[in-house]
Amino acid sequence: MRFVKLSGAGNDFILLEAPPGRRSFSPAQIRRLCDRQQGVGADGILWVRPENAGVRLRYWNADGSRASFCGNGARCAAFWAGVRSGKRTRARVRLLCDSGTVEAELLSQGRVRLALPPPRDWRLRKRVRVGGRSFLTHFVRIGVPHVVVEYGDLERFPVAVWGRRLRKAVPFRPEGANVNFVRFEGGRRASLRTYERGVEGETLACGTGAAASAAVGFCLGKLRSPARCRVRSGQVLTVGAQRDGSGEIVGLWQEGPVQVVFRGEISL
Repeated sequence: MRFVKLSGAGNDFILLEAPPGRRSFSPAQIRRLCDRQQGVGADGILWVRPENAGVRLRYWNADGSRASFCGNGARCAAFWAGVRSGKRTRARVRLLCDSGTVEAELLSQGRVRLALPPPRDWRLRKRVRVGGRSFLTHFVRIGVPHVVVEYGDLERFPVAVWGRRLRKAVPFRPEGANVNFVRFEGGRRASLRTYERGVEGETLACGTGAAASAAVGFCLGKLRSPARCRVRSGQVLTVGAQRDGSGEIVGLWQEGPVQVVFRGEISL
């Protein structure tokens, strides 16, 4: 199969255009494709099919599990759709995801703006105890579940250790959650590191993780919109909030870089 390897702020994906008659992959095939030693290597698989209503997008995590949405993956798929149609800028793309339909816009210099699924299932300021340690957590769902934990010394924090424990903590069962450790730096700036379920490790970027962290910062009054969220790769994802008349967040958008890394083909 032919594929395109893309990176969204350091979050990398294998994009496959759905051939006629094929609807899915086995978990073993997904794991092989995403394996960084014996496959192409990626955080996940983007399975795309152009339709009259837009571009159908399915997403698989590197461990073979399905996810209903991926922010950086959706931006990468939108960029691919624009390039496929001959438009690298000023193109609008409708993505038909499992979590619902989202709109994207290709900007200049490989940047894509995406309207994210509205945040819901808020659970702010909840204490969770794992491994003998207590964390003040904030939960929100932006297409997929996220936990946000504020922490100052991100550089030295063992994200893999505590992310793994919080990801499967009792309050977030049975589906688990992505875990974001964030430092709010005042004004419109934040830094974060994310432990992603399905990858079962820290990734260089997480689009919905940056959005969840920003949304929590907006709600707590520790961040102003639009916010610049620096992820592990060192790149920045900008997140903005849409509010109703009462000031409640009813929508989020995100803007960030996308690049094609390489193209190739692999036998399954």
